[in-house]
Amino acid sequence: MKYKKWAVGFLVFVLAVFGFICGMNYFVDPFGYFSFRGGNYDNLGTVEVNDNNYSRFFKAEHVKNYQDEYDAYIIGGSKAGTYLADKMSEIDGYRYYNMFSTV
Repeated sequence: MKYKKWAVGFLVFVLAVFGFICGMNYFVDPFGYFSFRGGNYDNLGTVEVNDNNYSRFFKAEHVKNYQDEYDAYIIGGSKAGTYLADKMSEIDGYRYYNMFSTV
């Protein structure tokens, strides 16, 4: 019984720490990940994007807000980044958006 009490106490401690960290990330939000909504995604103004993890988020938000402007999406890794949406549009006439990510 001694080990069961210790295991339950340890599990409660781990969940409490995890909840505290998640809560701090949500409420403090140092990178603006949870609070950035809408806006001009071509000129982010004061929001700096230095990491591809956040550029994936901004690209997904862009697609969600401007989905009617595109017929097709280019999805892939770093090699897909070499495909230019304008050149792809010249080939078949579809409007493309490049969603590549290196992460």
